[in-house]
Parts: sequence; C-alpha cells; structure tokens
Amino acid sequence: MRNIIILGLVLFVAGCATRYESVPDGYEGPTSIIKDSAKRIDNGKVNFFYLSQVDGKEIENSAWLSRVASSGKGSNLTIVLNENEVTSEVHKFIIIGRSTHAVPARSLVDTVYEIKGEFEFSPIPSEVYEIKGSLTEQGSTVWIEHSSSGNVIKKFEIQGSTALGVFQKM
Repeated sequence: MRNIIILGLVLFVAGCATRYESVPDGYEGPTSIIKDSAKRIDNGKVNFFYLSQVDGKEIENSAWLSRVASSGKGSNLTIVLNENEVTSEVHKFIIIGRSTHAVPARSLVDTVYEIKGEFEFSPIPSEVYEIKGSLTEQGSTVWIEHSSSGNVIKKFEIQGSTALGVFQKM
C-alpha cells in the first residue's frame, strides 16, 4: 500500500511540472513551426515523437496534452498533436520518441520504449518541421525533418531494445 501511495505522489508531482512557451512574450521576429507526430498502437497506447525542450525549458508536447485530454476516459488515449512555434534562431532542442499509455498503471506492465536526442539547430524562418520516428524491440529512431522537402535535419538511432525499466517509466 505504501508503494502505491508513493507511486501516486511521484506521478502527481511529475504531472505538475511547469511548461514554458516556445516563443517569448512580445517577440516579433521570424518564427518557424515544429510539429509532433504519433503512431497509434492500440486504443490505449500510442508512440509519440515530439519536441520536448527548447534551450533547456520543457514545453507543451503531444504526449502530455494527450494524457490530459484522456483523463477520465478510461483506457482510451485521445491523440492531441501539438505544433510549437519557435523563433528562427539557433536553439538547443531535445526531441523524444516514447510509448505512452492512457492508463499509467498499464505502463508498469507493458513495454515502454524511449529514445531522445539533443542538438543545436537554427530553423529557417516561416518553414515547417516535423518530429518523426520508430519504436521497436529491434531498435528505435527519432528525427526532425523539413516538412516540404522531407530532408532529415538530425536523426538519433539506437540498435536493439530501448525498453525502459519499471522506475524509468515514471
């Protein structure tokens, strides 16, 4: 019982993390768009590929928004795809590919894959980019590509399983 209470507190605190705007208030310069993507595995599990941080600050992402939208809906995970507007200057980005469940308890008994990468990049003004990837037992990949050309800007790949351990899933 004690472990369940501790787990509940950890999940509550993790859900309360501050998320920042990806464009500062009052900014009037050029911007670009970075879109998240997702691949549905079943009604309650989705592999999300998303922009997680800009210059060390957590921002809203599709995995988090989808969990919020799915709250109280049982084992159905509603997909909410996010687009972040970013200033068109050099930033340090973190992109993530991660399996997400509608019911947090399912994460403890089901496989959760995760891959992440950090890189510097200066988006071209008014251009659109998308985070994409693949999560499998054989290996995982996450990358950012220019939407109109399909050119990969930066790619992170791990051969072999990227399954998380029980305590890494929280």
